[in-house]
Amino acid sequence: YQRRVREHIDFILQSFISLPVEKILSIAQDGSGCWVIEAFLGSSTVPLKLKSRFIDSLQNHYAELALNKTSSFCLSKCFSRSNVKRKDVIAQELLPKIQDLKAVPYGRRVIYDCNLDLYKSKKDEWLKSQSAQDKSAEVIKSFISEIVNEQKKPDEEPKPKTKRKRKRKHRDQIDDIFERKELQENPI
Repeated sequence: YQRRVREHIDFILQSFISLPVEKILSIAQDGSGCWVIEAFLGSSTVPLKLKSRFIDSLQNHYAELALNKTSSFCLSKCFSRSNVKRKDVIAQELLPKIQDLKAVPYGRRVIYDCNLDLYKSKKDEWLKSQSAQDKSAEVIKSFISEIVNEQKKPDEEPKPKTKRKRKRKHRDQIDDIFERKELQENPI
């Protein structure tokens, strides 16, 4: 059963990342569609390979995403889910549009999220900081997965659950009606 469900999920994911770029941009610029893309990129069940293909398909459109109020959130999520090489590509594409980004609040957030000011002035330092962030994220993920795996291992066998009968705390109206009829028919 789970294998069939996984096959259906894989089919849906493949279909999603196979959409034409224009359609993906349209989805990203829609208020609800943006949430779908963010959920896709943030999901732990979506393989990293699919996320990477999806983010790569948006290349040459990163600035367009950044300059839209709604899709700028998608771009920030794409950036945060990318490796250093891909982050560098995104930053390179955004750099020529930095003045346009500074002109709008959501653009300033993209500049902050991508740390474009540091990229523009000290690219080597930016690359080091991005590498350090990636390594920190990997350490945290491995630590969390170890904890989860330890919790999944049962130290002792689970106790069997016993069914308990509940005592009636209240009487139903129907019980009251029948009791009254019995009293009327059979007086004590």
